[in-house]
Amino acid sequence: MQLTNVQGLQIAPLMSFPHGNCKLPAREVLEGWLFVTKEGCSWRALAEPYGP
Repeated sequence: MQLTNVQGLQIAPLMSFPHGNCKLPAREVLEGWLFVTKEGCSWRALAEPYGP
């Protein structure tokens, strides 16, 4: 599930925290999490835009 730019701007203030070792932008991580939640797949089965 991809967020629109408007949605991304709305949630940006809520995601301004340190991400540890994560090298991906917080928005990409959130979109991947939303995809897994919606589709019920494992992290390894993520679609190309969201996973390795």
